[in-house]
Formats: sequence, structure tokens, C-alpha cells
Amino acid sequence: MSDDAARCPVDAYLERFAGEARATLEELRALLRHAVPGASETMAYGVPTLDLHGVHVLHFAGFARHVGLYPRPSGMAGFDDELSRYEWGKGSVRFPLGERLPVDLVRRIAALRVAEVEAQAAARRRPARALRERHAMPEVVREALETEGLMEAYLARPPYQRNDYLGWIAGAKREETRARRLRQMLDELAGGRSYMGMPWRSAGRGA
Repeated sequence: MSDDAARCPVDAYLERFAGEARATLEELRALLRHAVPGASETMAYGVPTLDLHGVHVLHFAGFARHVGLYPRPSGMAGFDDELSRYEWGKGSVRFPLGERLPVDLVRRIAALRVAEVEAQAAARRRPARALRERHAMPEVVREALETEGLMEAYLARPPYQRNDYLGWIAGAKREETRARRLRQMLDELAGGRSYMGMPWRSAGRGA
């Protein structure tokens, strides 16, 4: 493999610069690599980029009179006062050559972006919450509620309780089991203080 083929594309980018611009870019690169542990270096949009979890964390670039940092607008939130002495815009800031890099500011901007990317990665890994199966009300249940005057008490229960009651009744394999479960639901609605055999008190009830 030739030296050109083995050379890191970011190294090749930095070799286009000399003197103070090169030194400042090297300093910024080292600072960012330390501030974004575990990141991989690549080129994106024609400039050096640090990636984490497959996401661009931030970019940096060199120019004739400054170096640029591009942490996206979210990475600059809350730093308006400290950025005010620099030329900056939506998602970018220019650090003039001839001035010391604001090391602490750059670290905190990078940390903000890392936290954002880590949170997004964690959200992608989190399994989707399973949805409860929704159960329709059988006609026999509707008739029983209306006959015993308990429809209002049923509708006053939380949606999960109403749905659980219907699924529990419909899930019985034997007719006598369904009838027994329906009777229990009716008795619990009439009493108003239990749910599926467990003590329960509506938020609207007193002690």
C-alpha cells in the first residue's frame, strides 16, 4: 500500500496548511479528539469531522485568517455571551489566527454535543414500548352494565381498567368462567373500591 493510500484523509487535509494555520488546526484537532472520546475521524462536507455512534458530532476547518468550528446550533446553545467576541452564526464560530484558542469553551461545546449524541443513541437502543391490545365491548357486557345501572361506574374507571376487564372476560375459554368474571366486574364496579380482586380507590374519592 502506498503512503498516499495509507494516509488519513484528515492528515491530508491539514497538510494543505502551513505556519500558524497548521499549528492552530493541529491544536484544535487534538483538543476535540480528547473532548470526544471514542469518536472516529472522517471527512464530511469536505472538512474534518468527528463521528460518534454513526453521527457527526462536529466539524472543524481551516481558512486564511481563522479556524472554524461547526458543532450544529444545538452545540452552541447557552454560550451566547462567551461567543459574542467571535464571529459566529447558526451552528458555526470563527476563531481568529493569532489568538489563543478558548480551550475551555471548545471543551464545553464538544461536551454538549457529545451528551446530545449519546442521548439520541440511547433512545435508539431503547426497545419500543409494547402497546396494550384494545378490546371491544361484547354486547352481553353492555347489556349487563345497562341492566344493573353500572355503565356510569364503568366509564368512570381509568381506560386501562376498562380495557383489562374486557380482555379478561373475553379471554375465558368456558362460558361459566366468562359469566363469573363478568359478575366479579359488576360487583367491583358496584362496590367502587376494588379492581380485579385488588384494593383500588379513585383519585376523586375521599379516605
